[in-house]
Amino acid sequence: MLNQDQLKALFDSIDAKDAETFASFISEKGRFVYGAQMDVAGRTAITEAVGGFFGTLDRLSHSNLQAWAGDDGKTQFVYGDVHYVLPNGNEVDIAFLNRFTFEGGELVHYHVFTDPTPLFTAAQG
Repeated sequence: MLNQDQLKALFDSIDAKDAETFASFISEKGRFVYGAQMDVAGRTAITEAVGGFFGTLDRLSHSNLQAWAGDDGKTQFVYGDVHYVLPNGNEVDIAFLNRFTFEGGELVHYHVFTDPTPLFTAAQG
């Protein structure tokens, strides 16, 4: 499980649009899923895909983070809000729920449950 300092560092890397640091939290052969938009495996592929996504944004910031452990001892959940600012000036707030799955102390599956439709709509105009 990620402790509070690690969670802060993880979300700081996202808010800094630092795909390499973000991907370093996931095991070398781990998997990252973002809604129905992205499903990639392997740290290099995660870095490239997330970096591409970050490139579509002017900036983003996370708030209201709440974390708790699942009963199985290998799952952690994080709920919060993300504020996106797009290059066209549009801004969007979206709630999310992340599910982290750990094996041998490593984060092997990072799954973001969210509906990114408002983000993609705002990017269109």
